[in-house]
Amino acid sequence: MKILLVNPPNPPSHYNKEVYPPSSLLYLAAALRERGDECEILDLKLYKYDGADHCAALAGRVGAFKPDLVGLTLLTNEYWQV
Repeated sequence: MKILLVNPPNPPSHYNKEVYPPSSLLYLAAALRERGDECEILDLKLYKYDGADHCAALAGRVGAFKPDLVGLTLLTNEYWQV
């Protein structure tokens, strides 16, 4: 199965401007690959915050990778934007 895991972007008003690797997605991707699934991670926190840029990045990755499943992760304070 082809799976795309997505880490949503931070809004410009987000208090923490630092970017960290999405360890939860990295662990999940490792387990899925060990199971035999093909998995990619799209970390939108690495993009400048612009709705069009994020939509284009997500659409481009989905179009190129053609996943069977897309998974999103979020923190409680990010639920409104996901």
